[in-house]
Amino acid sequence: MDENRISVIVPIYHGKQYLSEIIRQLEACQSALKGSGYCIELLLINDAPDEMIEEQNSAAFSVYTYNTEKNRGIHGARVYGLSKCHGEYVLFLDQDDCICSDYFVSQLRNIGEYDAVVCRLINEKKTCYNYDFDFEKSISREYMLTVGTAIISPGQVLIRKKAIPTVWKTEIMRNNGADDYLLWLCMLTKENAFAFNNDVLFEHIVNHQNTSGNSVAMAASEREMVDILKKNRVYEPQELRRLEEEMLQNTMNIRLRMLDRYHKMFYLMDKWMELKQQGIELSNYLKKKKISQIAVYGMNLLARRIIADMDASMVRVKYVIDRNSDFLEEEIKTCSPDQALEDVDLVIVALVQGEGEIKKILGEKCRFPVWSFSELLAEMEKTAQ
Repeated sequence: MDENRISVIVPIYHGKQYLSEIIRQLEACQSALKGSGYCIELLLINDAPDEMIEEQNSAAFSVYTYNTEKNRGIHGARVYGLSKCHGEYVLFLDQDDCICSDYFVSQLRNIGEYDAVVCRLINEKKTCYNYDFDFEKSISREYMLTVGTAIISPGQVLIRKKAIPTVWKTEIMRNNGADDYLLWLCMLTKENAFAFNNDVLFEHIVNHQNTSGNSVAMAASEREMVDILKKNRVYEPQELRRLEEEMLQNTMNIRLRMLDRYHKMFYLMDKWMELKQQGIELSNYLKKKKISQIAVYGMNLLARRIIADMDASMVRVKYVIDRNSDFLEEEIKTCSPDQALEDVDLVIVALVQGEGEIKKILGEKCRFPVWSFSELLAEMEKTAQ
């Protein structure tokens, strides 16, 4: 093992299009490490036997390309890369992740005597952790045993290779999704597992192929994870019972709320599209109502679609209100509901859960009207009757 080497392990699955960007990002990281004595090595583990990838090269660091003969799954591909790497430190990246050029400089500065260091990240266009999600409290043994994993992606974590537990290296999960959760729980059996780095160094890209967004697949993976922990007696029986009872129930509740939210959002988006097809445009409706400046509450998928729709119109979105405004990475102006709100003609609440409570709070505070998006669509629909 080379004490001055950092091994970056990236499983590739039908992801040739990402290779040049991975190398470009890591070359920027290597440049930032100049004079530190540390060097990067990149291990590309092609986990799609039906699509070979060619040897990759970089003038800045060593690149090792492995075309596997069988599909190992994300966990198996990571462990295979781990068996081939030479570094004291290991970083597991997904093929479409993004890291800052000073990622390793900052992480190495903060790891101290700990086994690993966790940085903050941008996830779904906003920084974690935030108003709802305390950084240090959520990355703890107690939280992960009773609530779930608070590490969004392994790309947040620079790990000492020697600290990676044997259980994780030998009990390869068949179901993709929770192998990183298994790793964190195994590491949390020791003191001083994680140091915290408040720098935002990483962006996790969410796409339709992420297992974390597939409730059925993720639940199967989490059940397999619990079975591995039981089999290897990683925790005491009472702790594992808590994990099964509290964490799995909590996970189910979270996913049921997500299902409800997405169901309502689908209904609103479908109704909006139906009105568009009838020639009833949101911007035209607002202009007829003498509304030229609006604010939107809640920076979510629906809000982004409203803002994009207004961009091509004469109606201006002046700002977005969000209680996580301090953590948002947006071009448009954002503010907290606790701040004084500038005058607009209308606030559209782009929530699909809890919109009534927000309407009441803003209604008591503002001199201008506050409508939920569902109310707005209902008013627009009346014009078609």
